[in-house]
Order: sequence, then C-alpha cells, then structure tokens
Amino acid sequence: MKIEPITAKPSKEELGARLEKVCALMEKQKLDYYVSFSPTNVYYMTNFAHQVDERPFILVIPKKGLMKMVCPLLESTHVKSRARCDLDYVIYYEFPAPAGQNWYDVYKLLFKDGDRVGHESAMPAGILKETRGTTVMTDIIEEVRVIKSEYEIGRTVHACKVVDEGMKKLLETTRVGVPLITIYSGCVQTMMAKALIEVADYNLLASKFQAAVWPPSISHDPHIVPTPFMPMEEGGPSCSIVCRIMPRSSSISC
Repeated sequence: MKIEPITAKPSKEELGARLEKVCALMEKQKLDYYVSFSPTNVYYMTNFAHQVDERPFILVIPKKGLMKMVCPLLESTHVKSRARCDLDYVIYYEFPAPAGQNWYDVYKLLFKDGDRVGHESAMPAGILKETRGTTVMTDIIEEVRVIKSEYEIGRTVHACKVVDEGMKKLLETTRVGVPLITIYSGCVQTMMAKALIEVADYNLLASKFQAAVWPPSISHDPHIVPTPFMPMEEGGPSCSIVCRIMPRSSSISC
C-alpha cells in the first residue's frame, strides 16, 4: 500500500474521531471531565498551537457536549482563527484582572465538588490546585495518540519529505571549512520554503526546523552542542541531524 503525503489541516471529522476516543476512555475510567494543559495535546484535540507562558490555555473536556477552552480575552481571536472544531470559550482577563475574572476564578466554576476530573501527569501544580472535585492523574490523550489515523500517517509522510529536502541541502553544502551556520541556514530555508509552498495558511508557530553537523572532532558525542561558526573538517566520521518538529507530525533524519 502506497501512503500519500497529506498537507491539509485536520477536518472536523478527524478531530471529532479523536474526541470520541478520549470520551470512551473517560467513560471507562468514570470521569466527568478531563483537563489538558499540554500544548501538544491541545493542538492534537483542536489544531490550535501555542507556547506556554504565564497566561494558561486550558482545555476542559466534558464526558458529553462541547469541549471548553479557557483562554485570555486578548488571545481568544487567535484561538478561534486556528481551532478547527466547535469549542465553548471561557474567557478570562489577564493581570491585573477585575475581581472574579482571573483564570482561576472562571476555571474553578466549571466543576462541582462531587466531580471526578482526570488530568495529565504533567499538569502544573497551580492549575491542579484550582481544580475542584476528585482529581485523577491519567494520560488519556497520550494513550489515544499512540495509534495513528490515516490522516496522521499522511501528515508524517509529508514531514518526511520536507526533511528529505533538508538532508539533500545539508549534503550539498557540507564541505571542509564551511561554518555550521551556513549549513543550518540553508537547510532551514529549504525546509521552510517547501512547507510554506505546499501547506496552505501555514502556521509557523506549530513547527520548528533544525539542521546541524557534528564534525569528526566532536562526533563521538552528539550531545555536545556545536557552535554556530564551527568549521567542517576533513575526514570522518561526521554526525548530522535534520528535523522538522511539529506538535503532531515530526520527522528526523540522521
């Protein structure tokens, strides 16, 4: 079977299928709600990508009904422009918020003391403290993510093709005396250009492109971070890595 690359964003049906699997595991574990804070898991469930800072984005999944997105007012249009599923938005004000309108004020009202609320093992203590009910640590979304859908496989195939172009550029530019920064910039530009051309309305916040070569003098330990102007050396062995990292689609070539 030939697996074709996919460049389209996830459909409502794809995201709905993920939600159904999460809800099935919630029912099995007798949970009323599941709370996700991990940017990777939030992206997986909604297609909204973000970075963690002092303003939390919290996805609350009830056993029935729409998922709830707790987010700051100033970022609500950002979420709405990227999310590809229906969400119930729970908006809060940032510091200095009016009384009763900070994130923890609106978040805690989503639960009752008698609820069983599942949460990720990586949940920050500050959010867990504000979660009412009986909390249960369980990585439900990670469990669902283990088995890939046809869509996810197709996205991974496309990521591999992007990385292939990066590796070609790395082999083309790696010559004795060439500084690492030249190789890095060429590979990143090549991979980013391919992604921008082939993926409509590309979200750069959701991807990272990397490329590096460890010349013979340090290739015995790939955990040493090479410096930007380290020159390439004669002979070998050399160690190289090219990668495109996305929250839900990544590929690495070494």
